[in-house]
Amino acid sequence: MMATHEVGDGLIRFGVDEARVPLTWRYHVRTSGMKVKVARHLERIARELGADPSPWRVVYEPMPIVECVFEVWEPDSGWHVPA
Repeated sequence: MMATHEVGDGLIRFGVDEARVPLTWRYHVRTSGMKVKVARHLERIARELGADPSPWRVVYEPMPIVECVFEVWEPDSGWHVPA
């Protein structure tokens, strides 16, 4: 099966300023009641797909969409913030 970015259409991602989302993934795993086995499985799958869980952040309240930064994937230029 081809990944969306291989097809070249419709792939976006978003992020937020770390100052707005101060809780780290590690903190979330320690304090949320999430089973460590589940967290490690998610991390392993993420790494296999090329992601790095170390900068992951967690928020427990709604995040206004206007505070998000969106990026799009283009095969020729990779990830970038659209103009």
